[in-house]
Amino acid sequence: MSKSTETELSLGDEEESGQDIKAMMDQSIREFNEQYRLKTSAEKRKEDFKKESSADKKRYDALLAKVAKHQEELEKLQDENEILKAEVQRCEAKIKAYPQTKKRYDQLTESIQRAHQLTSSTTSRK
Repeated sequence: MSKSTETELSLGDEEESGQDIKAMMDQSIREFNEQYRLKTSAEKRKEDFKKESSADKKRYDALLAKVAKHQEELEKLQDENEILKAEVQRCEAKIKAYPQTKKRYDQLTESIQRAHQLTSSTTSRK
């Protein structure tokens, strides 16, 4: 290679690296300006709207989670309610049948007492 070609190649590399540095600096300046420059009222409203939307989305998601949790609890309570209703019906049936059961029990008690009296009077006669 000749000296002039080497010089051109080395200058070309420096120009490319200089362009890369300039591009990186431009990007950094844009990011800085975007973050720290004074915002117009429209931009501020847009930013505030985004923040509010984000907060609303978080609240909505939290409420959905609560609704799902309460829905599960409601289903469990409804199942428990059905079980308790069935138990109440069984108890009501027992209460309804109690007078008849008591009557039969009283008749059996009287029969046993009579039988006991008969057996005691028969044993005492002997």
